[in-house]
Amino acid sequence: MRKGLSLRRHPVYRLFLWVALAASLALLWRMNALVLSNPKYIPVDDFSHYWAAGRLNTTGGNPYDPQQVQQLRNRIVREETSYATIPIMWSPPWSMPFVMPFGALDYPASRLLWLIAQVTIILACAKKTWEFLGGTGRTIAMAWGITFIFGPTISVLEKGQITPLVLAGITGFVYFAEYKKNDLVAGMFAVLIALKPQLYYLFWPIMLVWTLTFRRSSLPIPAGDC
Repeated sequence: MRKGLSLRRHPVYRLFLWVALAASLALLWRMNALVLSNPKYIPVDDFSHYWAAGRLNTTGGNPYDPQQVQQLRNRIVREETSYATIPIMWSPPWSMPFVMPFGALDYPASRLLWLIAQVTIILACAKKTWEFLGGTGRTIAMAWGITFIFGPTISVLEKGQITPLVLAGITGFVYFAEYKKNDLVAGMFAVLIALKPQLYYLFWPIMLVWTLTFRRSSLPIPAGDC
């Protein structure tokens, strides 16, 4: 055990990690240019809806107007697309603070940062969930491997969906409500669950019953979600 720790503290090991990180980012940027930011791929990428909505909301436009979304999509796709093929972002208005920072950037850079954020969130949530279930740090690589060979994980990353933020909400809520006993922070994470209210609509009545049963009256429930 001590030998492993000393190896991790060695300058060569740290240099290797930085080189590997730089190489990974360069590979991601290349893949982003060839695939995710490719004008032929953008029309089937869910992130383009979030990016357009975030940019429109930042510049005073209507993020739920298909015509305005179409104009932005035409710029990055570099061709005219029909009105019928322009879907809008179906996430509720309170999702805007999460997509506006990405809408402020050019599409290629924004798409890459979105992918990095997704991978980071999924890694962190997998680690924390592994710990919930009794897993140790020495076997965390197994948890990450299982996570990233799971079909829906690959689909989420490929399409740039907002679901990883919901996963962060669920994981953070469980962690702070059950392990840290911090109801305020738990309630803040619950806001992320509300980004997909059509998927988790049963969470709110269950949360209300749970709050009353265990007398956690200080747990804030986001307004408009219950």
